[in-house]
Amino acid sequence: MQASSAISSGITAKGNANLQAGDLEYQAAVERDNAQAAAEYYRREGQRTRGSTVAAVAASGVVVGDGSAGDAERQVVQDSMTDERLALLRGDQTARQLQARATITRRAGRDALRAGYLNAATSLMSSYGSYSRASGTSFNPAGWDAGGFNGTNDRGFLSTGSASDWWARNGRGGD
Repeated sequence: MQASSAISSGITAKGNANLQAGDLEYQAAVERDNAQAAAEYYRREGQRTRGSTVAAVAASGVVVGDGSAGDAERQVVQDSMTDERLALLRGDQTARQLQARATITRRAGRDALRAGYLNAATSLMSSYGSYSRASGTSFNPAGWDAGGFNGTNDRGFLSTGSASDWWARNGRGGD
């Protein structure tokens, strides 16, 4: 029962970790999409601001693209490009952090599953140890014995009594 519970717990933990990791990856994709949308917004806003700046300068009778009017136009374009790049950078940084958390969460899920299997194995070994002490049996999985592998003196997979009991009954090489 404990072994089954340990495995079930590990499988559940891995499943939950995969769900959380999937959610983090989704959030990362949303952050990237939001950053693209923000960058596009800054790009369009910069074009509108540049257009209204050029129109205001032209309406005042100043030659567009020359002197301080040109400097104002270049500054508007540079500011909008900076805003656009910063939006993309912030979105990418957040997405990378979420992606890293997703990777760590998946790894934790795999580790939990491994721990479940190890706990199950430990539980089974402990249960068998308790059983063999209580019943006086020994575990011989390979079938090796004094007479060789699966020979005439083979004690088999489980045998009762201690090794000295067996030797007293069978001796070396006895049939």
